[in-house]
Amino acid sequence: MGSRRESGSLTPRPTTWCVALLLLIAAFTVVVHARPVLTLCLVGALLGAFLVDLWILTHATVSFTRSAPTSLPRGTARDVEVSLVTTARVVRLRHVGHPNISLAPSESSGNTLSMVVTGVRRGRMSWGPCVARLAGPLSLCTMDRRGSVPGELQIIPDLPRARRLVLQRRLGRAGGEVATARRRGIGTEFETIRDYDDNDDVRHINWMATSRANRPMTNVYRVDENRDLICLVDAGRVMATTLANATRLDGALDAVCALAAAADDAGDRVGVLAFRDTILRSMPPRHRGAREVVETIFDLDAEEVESNYTRAFTAVATRKRSIVAIATDIGDTAASRELLDALPVLAARHAVILVSQRDDELTGVGREAPRDYADVVRASLRLEEDAAHARLVSRIRMMGVIVIDAPADRIAGECLRAYATMKSRAVA
Repeated sequence: MGSRRESGSLTPRPTTWCVALLLLIAAFTVVVHARPVLTLCLVGALLGAFLVDLWILTHATVSFTRSAPTSLPRGTARDVEVSLVTTARVVRLRHVGHPNISLAPSESSGNTLSMVVTGVRRGRMSWGPCVARLAGPLSLCTMDRRGSVPGELQIIPDLPRARRLVLQRRLGRAGGEVATARRRGIGTEFETIRDYDDNDDVRHINWMATSRANRPMTNVYRVDENRDLICLVDAGRVMATTLANATRLDGALDAVCALAAAADDAGDRVGVLAFRDTILRSMPPRHRGAREVVETIFDLDAEEVESNYTRAFTAVATRKRSIVAIATDIGDTAASRELLDALPVLAARHAVILVSQRDDELTGVGREAPRDYADVVRASLRLEEDAAHARLVSRIRMMGVIVIDAPADRIAGECLRAYATMKSRAVA
């Protein structure tokens, strides 16, 4: 919650009542043939009353207060209330909008404005100003008084929704898809001591326990099946395209959010690296790191810069074997060639998931019967693009990479399925 006094004012305006009185004086003068002195006295009295209203409005105290969250998941709505404390009479209270948020309603009569705020675009934003239209006690003059309430709103990917999706998916599958498995074998964490078996490794005999029990005893270790998840986020040119009122980068961050929530649920460490032609932001993998991943990348913006896949992939290629999720777009021919050249750097060591958002509007192009020659040409070009895209996906999959090429409403679920597949491979 914040509070701020008024920081500016606009030009005063005469009210409809003031104009009506002025017209009434003019009509009275014409009808009764009033002397000019009487007319001037009436106009002077009206002007004096107007100036009294104007003086009162100019010196009125105005203070705005707003109750609002500091962060808001993109696409979700919250109730926000703006209140005004003033010594004048309030005609209308309005909150100026911002491109990143939707306000409904944005204005009301009276001293309080209750509205529903919905986050539209990710990022950091300052709340817009509040404007109050005030009227003087004689209702002859109005004036707009403008003020702002300090504070910042962060519109972030919807991490709570991603966690609910992970929970629903885990509860919907017997034993849980991404639950951490436990089995005995050679690993890095001590589990227990038991009697030695002929199939056991002699290097794990516990000689102290053997001496005490007068029979061979061996150490048993739990297989370390938890793995690091590293999310690579492309913020270059190919991610600036707008799809369904959001950019490809918005969809990519929603997918990363779902993967990070799944890693938290599975007990894995999760980190993130955002890149364009250079490394923009980096957070090394850590336990329960989903919230920090979101805080690291929520205000990223895509720019018209070619992404350097080789530099980004090399930055994580030498880490211990991990699950690496790459959020990018494979629809661009030039960028896809560079991606193909750089992928072996990762695929040789890590388990890789490639996440790309498909454009549903283009999927249906060329599927209808052509009506003219232009339709035939468009359908032919689209079929060629589809064939080239299928060949690209096939080449990427031949490297052992799981490719997710899905529309925005399915991409989070597909990411969770791919992550579960990678986890099952690690356990098998």
